[in-house]
Amino acid sequence: MKVDFRTISPEDFEFLCEALLRAKKFTIESRPARGPDGGKDILAVRDVTDDMGIVHRERWLVECKHLGESNRSVVEGDVGSIELRMKRHNANRYLLVASTIVSETVKEQLKALSEDQSSPRMATFWAKNDLLKWLRDFPDVRDRFLVSWEKEAREAALLLNNHYFQAHRGAILWCPGITAIFGNDGYAPVGHESDEATLRAQNEVEAIRALLKERRTQEIAFNTTPDGYSWVILADTTDARGWNDLIWTCYPPGGSSDSHTKNEAMALLWKFMSTPVKEKCAVRS
Repeated sequence: MKVDFRTISPEDFEFLCEALLRAKKFTIESRPARGPDGGKDILAVRDVTDDMGIVHRERWLVECKHLGESNRSVVEGDVGSIELRMKRHNANRYLLVASTIVSETVKEQLKALSEDQSSPRMATFWAKNDLLKWLRDFPDVRDRFLVSWEKEAREAALLLNNHYFQAHRGAILWCPGITAIFGNDGYAPVGHESDEATLRAQNEVEAIRALLKERRTQEIAFNTTPDGYSWVILADTTDARGWNDLIWTCYPPGGSSDSHTKNEAMALLWKFMSTPVKEKCAVRS
């Protein structure tokens, strides 16, 4: 999943972290706020039951470090004395959330705190790759706060499903430099078991991916409509007309791939072969 954290402000990054914590069933005691925070961004609590049935309350001091613009790692000077601030906020857990990576020195500092047998306090971190995992798990949070190619692909799939459903498949310029290769052909209808048509659509997508690889064209994102019926691959190419022709060679036997159907689709999509649907994609703004 490709996400550009530079599209979010440091303040909104803190609110994104709060939303992820809520999605993971934490209760937020103290929300992000402007001004001096005493070394905290968020205080979050959760009750954890151990294997003996005993409930333990974890009180997390959460510190958010958004360094997307500089793309540098979080270093020791960025976090200071973690244990002192945990004591100040009566926290027994510490979470550092970084939009980039965490330096080895900071990792060792967190590890040492967690392994200190004389203290009940523990510490960990989420770096960029961890955030990407949680954003995959909680797409509603991702779509509220971040611009992503996956969001662009979902938007394209919805437009093609809602307004060009009669075009069974094809390719259009979505935004400058980006082509949307799509199918309105039952990729994975929600609540329905896979049938022959679904398997054909899924095989079609894999055939297109093989062609993209063969032609050294990058797949940027894949997404479907919420019902799973229509799908879109966003590809890093301006050759919408060429891919519109190629997609009709990828559909396995047994589906709607005759020349009449292809010509009908071409008539619907012709204007988007040379003029993008969008003047610019938000990801590239």
